[in-house]
Order: sequence, then structure tokens, then C-alpha cells
Amino acid sequence: MAILPALPAQAIIDQVAGVLDFYVQHLNPSDERGIVCVRKWPSYVPEHYPASSKVMQPYFAYVNKMAPFISPTVLEAYKAMAGGTGLAWKDFLVRCYINGDLI
Repeated sequence: MAILPALPAQAIIDQVAGVLDFYVQHLNPSDERGIVCVRKWPSYVPEHYPASSKVMQPYFAYVNKMAPFISPTVLEAYKAMAGGTGLAWKDFLVRCYINGDLI
């Protein structure tokens, strides 16, 4: 990670998309100013996961694949559960599926 004085032009950001990741880190949410940073684009390396994590990957893949097909009533229930928690409705869906809870 490197700290920059300002974000570069959008053309430069577009040119290095997928190689570098530009972002602004806000340490104080009420302050508009932030720290402009750049880092190497994150890469996915599945062999770095422990065996216990690899065992659960098919379950996470399944629930995420099925999420678009849940009924609107159930979707609203998950959204209501997530309201004001800082989590997304899908976080609750995945937790309930993995833990075997019924909603």
C-alpha cells in the first residue's frame, strides 16, 4: 500500500484497472477528507485456505447461487433482520443456512 497526495485522473485509474486498486480511506466518517491510497489488486489464491475452510466452500457456493431465487416475502424478512445491524440481508441468509436455522 502507498499513500498518494490525490487521486490520479480517471483515465489513469481505468488504464491500470485489475493491476492497481485506488481508494480513499476515511478514518473519521464525519470528515469528507480521507487518505488516498493505492495497493496491488487483490488476488484470489485458493490453496492458501486451510482445509477446514475448503470443506465449507461448496455450502457457501450453493447458498449464494440460490439467493436470487428466494421468495420476496422471505427476502423482506432477511432485510428486516439486517436493518440497523451493519450487515447485509445475504449475510443473514448465509448464516441461517450454514447454522441450520429456519426463518
